[in-house]
Amino acid sequence: MKPLTCLNRILILFFLVSTFMKPLRVNCLPPGYEDHYIEGFRYGLFVPPDYNPEKKYHLMLYLHGYSDTTSWNFSWYQPDFQAQFPTIVLTPKCLTSYTGGWGTSWDMQETYAIRMTFRALDSTLKHFNIDQACMHVGGTSMGGFGTFYVLASRPGMFASAYAICGGGNPETASLIKNTPLWIFHGDKDPIVPVSQSRNMYHAILEAGGTLVRYTEYPGVAHNSWENAGRETTLDPWLFAQKLGSEHGIPDPVDAFSCKLGDNNKPLLQWNAPSDQNQQDKIIWCYRIYRDGDLITILDRDSSHFTDNTALPNTRYSYSINTVNYYFKESAPSHGSVTTLSTAMNNSGRDAACLSMQICSIMNTIILNFDIPQHICASLNIYNTTGRQMTAISGLNFPAGCNTYLLNTSNYPAGIYICILDTSAGKNASKFLIDN
Repeated sequence: MKPLTCLNRILILFFLVSTFMKPLRVNCLPPGYEDHYIEGFRYGLFVPPDYNPEKKYHLMLYLHGYSDTTSWNFSWYQPDFQAQFPTIVLTPKCLTSYTGGWGTSWDMQETYAIRMTFRALDSTLKHFNIDQACMHVGGTSMGGFGTFYVLASRPGMFASAYAICGGGNPETASLIKNTPLWIFHGDKDPIVPVSQSRNMYHAILEAGGTLVRYTEYPGVAHNSWENAGRETTLDPWLFAQKLGSEHGIPDPVDAFSCKLGDNNKPLLQWNAPSDQNQQDKIIWCYRIYRDGDLITILDRDSSHFTDNTALPNTRYSYSINTVNYYFKESAPSHGSVTTLSTAMNNSGRDAACLSMQICSIMNTIILNFDIPQHICASLNIYNTTGRQMTAISGLNFPAGCNTYLLNTSNYPAGIYICILDTSAGKNASKFLIDN
C-alpha cells in the first residue's frame, strides 16, 4: 500500500497532534465575523464591516487541520490587509466525528464536510458580490490534503492555492497543474512525511506544470505552518492571482557577478532590478541555474548565493532569472567560474590520491577509497540545491583500502554530492539514487 493512501490511516496520524495553524487568538473576533449554520454544519464567514455590494471581492476558503475548529483571528480580517485585498473569508469547521475529514485526492470521494463546505460557498456566492475569477483556497495538514482534493475535483475553479504539510495523489497532477500553487513542508515532519509534498511537486512538474513553487524547511517538524506564516510574500502572491489574466516578464537582476569565494566555492552576487513600479515587475523570487539545471530558488530579499556542491577543478556556467508573482521569468543573467584543484596536504600529497569511488545499491551507498596513511575524516552529503542531507564526523580509517556503507533509504531520487573531508585533504564525487 502506498503511504497514506488510506484515509483512516491519515486521520489516525492527524490525531497525534491536536491543533494546527494557530494565528493570534483573541477573546473577541473582529467585527464582520459570524458563525453560520447549514443543517447543523458550522462555518465561519467574515464579511468586511464596510462591505459595498457595488464592489467585487476576493474570496478565501481556508481548510483547517484535524480537530482545529477554533475560530482564529486571521490576518485576512485585519484592516490593512482588507485595504489592499478586499476579501470575504470562508472558514468551514470539520468536526472529528465527521467521517473522512476534508477528503483526499486518492479516494476522490466527496466527504460530508466538503459537500457542506461547497453548499456554504454557493450560499456566499449567492448573497455577496464575489469576483469568481479571484477565489483562493488553502489548508494545513488535514486541510492540506483537502486542498489537493479540492483542486483535483474542481480544476479551474480557484485562481490560486497553497498547501502546508499536506499531500496528495501524484496521479492527479494533470488536474492540478494549471492552478498557481505554493507547497510548504518541514523535512523532519513525523506526522505527514515530507515525501507527500515532494512527490506532488515533482509530479506537477513532470505533468508539464510551471505554476508551482515548493518550499521545504530544514529541521522543521509538523509545525511548518509557523514558517509558512512568516513568508512575507505568501498573501501578496496568493491574492495577486486572477483567472484568465495575462502578464509580462520582470526585469533581470543588476550587476550580476560570479567568482570564487571562500573554500574554493563559486559565489554569485547581484542587485535587485531597480524598476519594480509595475505589478508585473515586482520580484517574487530568484531562480538559479547551473549548467542549465535549476539548483535553487531564493527569496526576493536575497543578493548572493554560494554553491557548496561545486566540485574542485571544474568549470561551471551559472544563470539567474528573476521571477514575478505570476511565475514569469526574466531574461537570464549569465556568469561562469572555474573551481581550483584540490588543495595539497602538508606532506605534498594531493588529496586525489584517495581515489574515492561510489556506487548505490539497495538504499545503500558504498564508498571505496585507497589512502596512503591513517586519516581522520568527516563525511558530508549534499543534494543539488546545496542542502546538507548527511553529516558524519569523527571517522577514522587505517592506511590501505577502505569501504564505508551509508544508508540512504530516506533520500528521494536524485543526484547527490559526497564530500570526504580528511586530514589528507578533500575528495568529492557525485552519485545517483534512482528509486
